[in-house]
Amino acid sequence: MRSKFYVLIFALLVSVGGFISIQGSIAQALVKDVDLTTGLPVQGKPHTSLKPAIVTSNGDKEVLWDLTHGVYLDYEPSGHYSNLVSILGGLGYTITTTTNIGSETLSQYDVVVICVASAWDEAYTTGEVSQIQSYVQNGGGLLIMGDNLGCPNDNINPVSQTFGITCGMSTLSPDDLYFTDLASHPIFAGVSELYYRAGGELVVTSPGEEVAWTGGGEVTVAVVEQGSGRIVVTGDVGFCDNTYIGNSDNQKFAENIFSWLSTASSWTGGKFDFNDGTKQGWTLQGAYDEDGDGPFSSAFGFHWRDRVNHPNPPGLDPGDDDKGSIAICTIGGHGISNPGATWWIMQFHSPNLETSTTWQNATGYTVEIAECMSTFPSIIIYSNLYVVVYDIDEGRDRYFYNGTAQDLEHDVYGDGNADWNHLTFDWSAIPTFPTNYVVKEVFVNIWGKMSDYVEGGLYLDEVTPIGGLMPLPDIVVNPPSFNVTLAQGATTTRTLTIGNVGSANLTFNISTVPAVGWLSLNQSSGTVTPGTDTDITVTFDASGLSPGTHQTDIVINSNDPDESTVTIPVTLEVTGGGWVGGKFDFNDGTDQGWTLEGAYDESGNGPFSSYFSFDWWDQVNHPNTPFTDPLGDNKGSVMLFTPSGHGINNPGATWWIMQFHSPDLSASSIWQAANGYTVEIADAMSTGGTLYSNLYVVVYDIDESRDRYFYNGTAQPLQHYSVADWNHLTFDWSGASGFPTNYIIKEVFVNIWGKMTDGVDGGVFLDEVIPISGPTLQPDITVAPGLFNVTLA
Repeated sequence: MRSKFYVLIFALLVSVGGFISIQGSIAQALVKDVDLTTGLPVQGKPHTSLKPAIVTSNGDKEVLWDLTHGVYLDYEPSGHYSNLVSILGGLGYTITTTTNIGSETLSQYDVVVICVASAWDEAYTTGEVSQIQSYVQNGGGLLIMGDNLGCPNDNINPVSQTFGITCGMSTLSPDDLYFTDLASHPIFAGVSELYYRAGGELVVTSPGEEVAWTGGGEVTVAVVEQGSGRIVVTGDVGFCDNTYIGNSDNQKFAENIFSWLSTASSWTGGKFDFNDGTKQGWTLQGAYDEDGDGPFSSAFGFHWRDRVNHPNPPGLDPGDDDKGSIAICTIGGHGISNPGATWWIMQFHSPNLETSTTWQNATGYTVEIAECMSTFPSIIIYSNLYVVVYDIDEGRDRYFYNGTAQDLEHDVYGDGNADWNHLTFDWSAIPTFPTNYVVKEVFVNIWGKMSDYVEGGLYLDEVTPIGGLMPLPDIVVNPPSFNVTLAQGATTTRTLTIGNVGSANLTFNISTVPAVGWLSLNQSSGTVTPGTDTDITVTFDASGLSPGTHQTDIVINSNDPDESTVTIPVTLEVTGGGWVGGKFDFNDGTDQGWTLEGAYDESGNGPFSSYFSFDWWDQVNHPNTPFTDPLGDNKGSVMLFTPSGHGINNPGATWWIMQFHSPDLSASSIWQAANGYTVEIADAMSTGGTLYSNLYVVVYDIDESRDRYFYNGTAQPLQHYSVADWNHLTFDWSGASGFPTNYIIKEVFVNIWGKMTDGVDGGVFLDEVIPISGPTLQPDITVAPGLFNVTLA
């Protein structure tokens, strides 16, 4: 009973925003026995005031843990974080504490730690905030740990809010919080689940970036890349303390944080390809106007985006491969208030390039830009390129650019077209360019009119230096991964393209790791000259393989100085023969291999959890009126069912989408000859609005070596079965624009759309999925023998 009473006291403290309002000596004694970061009884020693001390010193990475503003209970490295200190010490980190951060030379440290439980008594001063901000801008790593409403997060918010993040906006629920909604980011490598004890919600604005959430969408972890530095902000001080570092994947998470923060952000390489899941030190500045005034606040966010990677069509790059681009995005206009201005300008800025030999020898650079932001054909976005050099002879920075901003061709996100804009800046012929100089940074200006409405994203990729003294190879590999589905005994081939966009010959060796019998390559090594590519035939053979998932990696080792090893993940799904028939009629008492996926929203996000279930249903069978088909005849349909509502929690979405997916059709000669299909759908679910449906086909384009998706247009409204028993839908892809010539039909699926605000109850039933084509699909009976001649005694 005592521990429950402690939690009650903690809840009372939280309810008044973290300020103690309980009166009386008994209440004060109880408060002293409650750890406000956890709501549990206090463990360890009371509030202390420590002198600067080196806690451990056995590594080459320096960490400074700040205790300047007062330690709560035992929340300092030699107390509650002693296990973390031991772990980091084994990884080569030296942990030092300070009680006077203002006297420290922060630049000598790789990581600085600011923790609300180590800053309990007073807030960071303006001077200290400026000092920390300068440290980050110049390449430092900063870990900020906030907590719940019962903790004085306002002591550390002057620091975190400088970078767009506010700690302790609410107390997360439940107190024992496990969360798995994690973005693709290096700090989550090898991490699938995290644990917080009585943590606090973060609120994130630019330049901060949300990277982890609760199931309800509350932000739990955020990151920032500012100048040449990096920042991680957590909503719990206890995730890495002695009590909880062993929970879930917390230890791996803590190790990743310090690894990422302590990695130098100054750039020593050449091309920026954003293929490591990060922004590679790039930052966003603005908004400015045409007179150079600013920065003005805007609605633009700055993100690394996984689904957009040159040269693939924006929105169709494989997810979770860590290959992406950086983007400015807005969901509703530019949000800039600057009366009298005609233009707004946002700027992508590179990290410092002074330590990059490649960039110091460059005579220019190229970029690739995908503009998916202009909302009407009359709206045009523009761009021009800059370089900042330090003129050694004149002792000052100088700015040069590639002339009048160039208008960008618009790309419709997700439409399958790769409308990238290639921009070039060659400064070798500029008459006033200095003779003796240091290339400090490059930046890319994005121009838009104040009067134009913009929405969506603009993506920057492949920032590549040109010229220089040393010709180098530069490998490009496509596709980034293989995901192949085969029926048992089947074989197929795919093409792996190895290109060289560099200025010297590329030599490579290629192998599979581990070696497997079901995958073979027609070439194990080769040379690719600059500006060309070579195709490798990859053969998949499912003979003798059991149904299930089979995996290996294709590993390419080359003389590319930036990407000496490229790994192509390979997944082969072997099915138990797949579907070899034609029509799906569900008249055998089974779902005939069909499955249900979702829920998704109209932007393709998901899957989200829902109340929907999937099953075969006996009483609904076309063409009978739903629920009148006889029981026990094994003739039915497949259904999407909910007992009460959709149960989807996705704030901001307008639609939910559930998908009926067919089994693999690769082994069906009937479906391979089809040029479309029809379905029958009975809606016995809609109660507060209209449901909609459209039909899809997934084909493997043999010429382009990739899966492609086609559909039959805008979703069609479904009539409730009380009005019409069945809805007949047709998809004929024979006239579809861009449909490949050489292809394999992999699967078909049926989308069911509903509004988030509409009520649903009951089922949607799918039946009679029938391929349509020419005469090859007509029945043709043969009978043997032609006659009987029988003699009997």
